[in-house]
Amino acid sequence: MNEFTEDFSDLTIKLASATKSKRLGRTPKTYQDLSMTVETLIREERAGNPSDKKDYAIKYQDGDSDLINVSDDEDLQVAYKVARKELGGVLKFSIAVKAAAPVEKVDEAKLKARKALKEEKKKLKETKKKLKERLVKASLANKAELHQQVIQQVDGVAGTLKAKLGQLTQAIG
Repeated sequence: MNEFTEDFSDLTIKLASATKSKRLGRTPKTYQDLSMTVETLIREERAGNPSDKKDYAIKYQDGDSDLINVSDDEDLQVAYKVARKELGGVLKFSIAVKAAAPVEKVDEAKLKARKALKEEKKKLKETKKKLKERLVKASLANKAELHQQVIQQVDGVAGTLKAKLGQLTQAIG
């Protein structure tokens, strides 16, 4: 945002938007000066977005008929030099206001459906969590039951072994 060291006051500066054209009485000394002038020019063209910043593009056509963007002090200084050398001292900026995103009307039925869907999702998550907990409990219960069956089988085998040992002891004895 430094003012230029070179004097460009001899240039003719024009701004053109979709609905307005304006010849500036003085050459903006910085990009910020140019932006403030543009802001004033396009205020009505913003389609309900008066608070949006940088919702436009500033461009000019150089000597090769290329469209060149201007977005800072350096770009502006180059534009002034091009105007002086290639455009006969006349620089015409075109201002293109970007279209505002359409504001979606609130559909109450859609909002209710979304809310119901969120609630249903929440319930499904809770049900899934409860089922997992049940599965873990059932798994533990099954393990305990299997453990009990193994103990009974071991006790049965131990009882049989005791009986056989008793028979062997009597036979030997």
